[in-house]
Amino acid sequence: MKTVTTLLIFAGLLGCASQRGQDIPSPEDLFATVNRTFAGRPFDAVLMRYGQPVGKVPRGELVIYQFQASNTVRLQEPVSTTTTGRVGTYDSSVAYAEKTTSWQGYNQEMQCMMRVGVKPDGTVDGLDFVGKMGACQVFMP
Repeated sequence: MKTVTTLLIFAGLLGCASQRGQDIPSPEDLFATVNRTFAGRPFDAVLMRYGQPVGKVPRGELVIYQFQASNTVRLQEPVSTTTTGRVGTYDSSVAYAEKTTSWQGYNQEMQCMMRVGVKPDGTVDGLDFVGKMGACQVFMP
């Protein structure tokens, strides 16, 4: 019974760990997933998923198409407050200081550009990203 309970707890922890960070993928995961999905496929597949690019730049035999994204992400930062004073009577008092920490939320605007290299035959050579992952997450297929 103890082994079964331990296995159930372990399985539950694995489930939590696998969901951790699902909202914002790591740069490596995003790069690997997008390249695995689109590299070697027709550029039309990228257009169907992300719409029209905001620009294009020739580079050697490739044409680099640029897709822009922005996203507002709610972030938290700690705020420390120290309260000082004296406790006691007029004749006898003791100084004190109390430090408390709370969290304050704020919105952060993030930008990301996905660059898609397209070969002369119209197939995708590769993709990469420039910007903050909070905005780049919208490119996760």
